[in-house]
Amino acid sequence: MNRVALDTDVLVTVFREDGASGNALRAVLARRSAAGTRFAVPVFCIGEFWRVATDRRAMKPVPPVRALAWTDGLLSHGTTLLTPGPKYWPILKTLLATVLPLGTDVLDSQIAALCQEHEAEEIWTFDRAFVPHSQLRVVNPLALPEARHLLM
Repeated sequence: MNRVALDTDVLVTVFREDGASGNALRAVLARRSAAGTRFAVPVFCIGEFWRVATDRRAMKPVPPVRALAWTDGLLSHGTTLLTPGPKYWPILKTLLATVLPLGTDVLDSQIAALCQEHEAEEIWTFDRAFVPHSQLRVVNPLALPEARHLLM
């Protein structure tokens, strides 16, 4: 069975978007889940999701209680929460030494290391520059054939 990690931008789109992108993404997630794909969320993405969803500067900030309920629902319905274990630091150290990230790219390296530790094969993200030297296959879920079909 395939394990797919979900990046923060995908979580935010699923949570916020009422338009074609959000609907297509929710449909693809439901179809893939029904077909046996195991979805996972790196713990760092939960905090980042919360920050983005509740930020007062956002066009539509949500109350923290709503972000909590949504996150709890996500994790209560089969999505695995990925947390650091004993292999995390050696993997992260290798990524940091290879990529030498700066600024916000450091968080992406942390997310990639966590995904690799838990043997996720791919990460769904809209970030085209996501850790190029990680072992993850980086996938834009809206570019998947079943999503493109829904967006037509």
